[in-house]
Amino acid sequence: MILHALKEQYEALEARNGVPEPGWGSEKVSFALELKSDGSLINVLSLMKEPEKGKKEYPHTMYVPERVTRTSGIDPNFLCDNAAYILGLDTKGNPQRALKCFEACRKMHFDILSDAESEAAHAVINYFNGWKPQDAETHPELQQYLEQFTTANLILWFKGRYVHEDAIIQAAWHKYKLKEDADAEEMRCLVTGEVAPVARLHSKINGVVGAQSSGASLVSFNERAYESYGREEEQGLNAPVSRYAMFAYTTALNLMLDDYKHRQQIGDMTVVYWGEKANPDMQNTFRVHFSPQSADADQKIRGIMRKLASGQHIDGVALKDKFYVLGLAPNAARLSVRLFWQGEFGTMLNNLNKHYEDIEIVKAPYAHEYLSVQDLIDETVNTKGKNKKAISKTAGELLHSVLNGVPYPDTMYHEVLRRLKAEHKITRGAVAVIKAYLIRKNVLSKGECLSVSLDKDNRNKAYLLGRLFASLESIQRATNPNINTTIKDRYFNAACTTPQTVFVSLMKLSNSHIKKLLHGEDTKGFAITLEKERGEIIDLLNVNETGFFPARLSLKEQGMFIGGYYHQTQEKFRKVDSKNEQADSDDAENIELDGGNKNDSDQ
Repeated sequence: MILHALKEQYEALEARNGVPEPGWGSEKVSFALELKSDGSLINVLSLMKEPEKGKKEYPHTMYVPERVTRTSGIDPNFLCDNAAYILGLDTKGNPQRALKCFEACRKMHFDILSDAESEAAHAVINYFNGWKPQDAETHPELQQYLEQFTTANLILWFKGRYVHEDAIIQAAWHKYKLKEDADAEEMRCLVTGEVAPVARLHSKINGVVGAQSSGASLVSFNERAYESYGREEEQGLNAPVSRYAMFAYTTALNLMLDDYKHRQQIGDMTVVYWGEKANPDMQNTFRVHFSPQSADADQKIRGIMRKLASGQHIDGVALKDKFYVLGLAPNAARLSVRLFWQGEFGTMLNNLNKHYEDIEIVKAPYAHEYLSVQDLIDETVNTKGKNKKAISKTAGELLHSVLNGVPYPDTMYHEVLRRLKAEHKITRGAVAVIKAYLIRKNVLSKGECLSVSLDKDNRNKAYLLGRLFASLESIQRATNPNINTTIKDRYFNAACTTPQTVFVSLMKLSNSHIKKLLHGEDTKGFAITLEKERGEIIDLLNVNETGFFPARLSLKEQGMFIGGYYHQTQEKFRKVDSKNEQADSDDAENIELDGGNKNDSDQ
């Protein structure tokens, strides 16, 4: 399914003239060795690209003859390889192996180019005939690049162009590839359904964060436990994929991983996404939702969702077309598939819209409107702990829930609760996760679930306890404005899990604070307001200050407690912000009036 979707993406890209043909591939190349007709090396051309400010130079990416998939043996590439194969230069402290690499490379080029009648082909043959690997370290043209050659790919240059651009050399290379296909075992391809030459080894996939720098395999067999009966040590023959299908899926995936418009990083998972027919508008529309923490992204997402809700056309997008999302994670020399989603683009957008509705929670006026998937994952990480990374599978599970419109993962909810209890910092993102999780789990009746903002009609006891705790903290802060440690820092965990153990004492403490406020001339009115707020919550709880509080709250009730605390706290800030806005408005009116009077007197 995944390989077939990637093969189709390759063919769609090919129709747009944006991919290499079979037998060719994209590769990062650092240097070109310039040759004379007699094969002598006369110059080294740097192909390194100029970096942006503060970054390092980076190699030039170009289409070159298809690379082999190397294991532990010696296997050369045609016209583009590292210094050990092209120069025989020892870069790993093993000069004997470097000589064997060069000899294998020499033989391959002789085999391919022996019948090629062109100046460039003769120059390459002459080079491999005359070059002495022992001279590599002392050759004057190579001296300044020796250190860089340790990790660089090299190609050959002749008379103003790359050797692999010569038409006769290209024809020789295609003839060689056809012979390879003819020698390969033929089986029915699992991707195309056709009987065709099978790829024993699959090309490496590059660009997955955390994977080996040389690339990792999406399809491979290296242990007897994974092999079929009668197919021991036959690698790709255990799951036959034709050489063409292998080339197509690996080429498409590598191209997308190399394009920032096709990929995003969520936790330790590299996400690749693409639309049917290689439609760039679909991927760009989807990409907006990954990092919406900006005013521009908020506006774009809002516009997309409004068009979707009203049935309007989204530019360049057909909602019935298929869309694909693939999540990959590193696993030693291989890749793990954490997520694969395919479906109609409109279905995915509807699920995204539902996700935004479920995570919507009251926020500060200055905060951006939408939270990204990465923002939600970050809420599971304890910033006070040693390991500041989310659980590996969390990213895949969350994105699966978002794209399919299904309940959010239990592990994410539990990790958010654990973090809040460790840090006592109740954030918008954490409460958004709690709200969405409880809604989709249907663990509470409709009237008890968390709403976007403070719900004074909500009778859920845990929610009311959270509101009460926030009210008691407000009373404490009003009494001691400069206090550094509040009841939240000392009693939050106990209040959230075993309220009976602390709320009676906290109620008595708040009574003392109220009395103190009532005796102050400047704080008496505030004390009455705070006492009224506390009293309203207690009446809804149907307990008195020394009455019965629950002995223990369940995990779902702990989430409601946190939600109630957050809502009550945000309501207090909302009132302050409203007053500040009114004060600013009054000040503006006064300024305008003063300005008018001043102008009148001048006249």
